Amino acid sequence: MSLVLYHARRTRSLRPLWLLEEMGLKYELKSLAFKMGATGGEEFAQINPLQKVPALVDNGQTVLESVAIMEYLMGRYGPTDLACDAQDPEFGPYLQWLQAGESHFGMYMSLLVGHRLLLPETQRNSDIANWAAGNLQSACALLGNSLKQPHSLLARGFSAADISVGYVLFVIDMIGALEEIAPDNVLQYWEGLKERPAWKRAISY
Repeated sequence: MSLVLYHARRTRSLRPLWLLEEMGLKYELKSLAFKMGATGGEEFAQINPLQKVPALVDNGQTVLESVAIMEYLMGRYGPTDLACDAQDPEFGPYLQWLQAGESHFGMYMSLLVGHRLLLPETQRNSDIANWAAGNLQSACALLGNSLKQPHSLLARGFSAADISVGYVLFVIDMIGALEEIAPDNVLQYWEGLKERPAWKRAISY
């Protein structure tokens, strides 16, 4: 096995990094300085021309997109209790929430962070930020109503779906907006996820 993960702190590459730690797989971590549109310079552009992280290289094969990398790792290097197979009674909810990190939350998370933090102040739009926050509130309400245990989306326990969604809560928390957006049980859910040893290792890199 020769897994190489290209990672920048606080970015979506935390998802596959957290998963690698949960699965106990051996990997090489290549840490890059985040720079919008130019992460990693010309060298990384040979790996991902978009110069966005994450990127996973596995014996010469490159996989992009954080959730796709998670599915690749679980499919190639499983089986793992972090995934549900098609015979699992919770297969549907598992797939829904695994994808929800981007489909329910991703665009609104990016717009909120961009218009509250990343963009130059002259380019920020408070109406867009408020619209994004409202949509994140709705998504977090659905999340709160879907929790099957205090610290997992599935009755069977913690899974890769929690990693996918947990990253979004991390970002919203990082910009100081989580208490504004999330109901109490989602706040408690995130507090529990932060106590996982694999998360603590991933966030330290």
